[in-house]
Amino acid sequence: MLEVAQLPLSLIYPRDDGRPVVKEKVAVLTESLSALGLRTPITVRRCERIRNGQTADAYEIVTGRHRYEAALALKWDEIDAIIMDGEADDIELWEIDENFARAELSEAQKADHHSRRRRILLAKGIVSDKRGPKMSSPGKVYAEEAAEALGVSRQSVDKHVWRGNKIEPDILAEISGSDLDNGRVLDELASTPADAQREKLAEIRERRSQVKLAPDPLNDPEAHEKQLAALMSAWNRAAGPVRDEFLLRIDRPIFDSTGAGRAA
Repeated sequence: MLEVAQLPLSLIYPRDDGRPVVKEKVAVLTESLSALGLRTPITVRRCERIRNGQTADAYEIVTGRHRYEAALALKWDEIDAIIMDGEADDIELWEIDENFARAELSEAQKADHHSRRRRILLAKGIVSDKRGPKMSSPGKVYAEEAAEALGVSRQSVDKHVWRGNKIEPDILAEISGSDLDNGRVLDELASTPADAQREKLAEIRERRSQVKLAPDPLNDPEAHEKQLAALMSAWNRAAGPVRDEFLLRIDRPIFDSTGAGRAA
């Protein structure tokens, strides 16, 4: 059941296990909310928190953490919110589907979200684990349902489900959003037995630390123009989501010739 209300920001709390906040996204939303107001309410569920030493009614964010952070930055007193009542699985499914619809998820996040979404839909009997000649309703395996519901290819769904099911949850969470959050690393971890994945992750990090760095770029005008042209060419060839991810990562620590600021 859903209820829409204006809630005091002081009674709303982020989830402890929520996705990390992207500062750049909050900045963009802050500007948008300041000019246009909140167009889409956040979603919360009822909970309890300790306030002034006593248990009190409160609300936990299901979706809309960045909108919440933008409202805090603008010093709003209240925010429009959809209050969800229901089973934990229903609330988790709502969160996952909104993230798929609104957020540009990383490879590790897609693996995690698909794995969780599949588990919930299997438990509800909405999809089946396997398709067989004698299988009755439901008639779809998860990859078919997800491809139609999310507008992606079945092959993409299968890939993310495989990664999410094979990689240990703590390792998947550890690399999410880091410089190791890419398909090549995830595939290598997913192909490694669960009890050896921690060792494999350490091996991957060691390999990356030993990569030889390129020499310092030339500073003459001709080299400058060549480097600029190469960067512009790569940017023009990149897909929209890749450009967005690049802009988010540009301020993260990078490799330099001294090793200072090296990403973990």
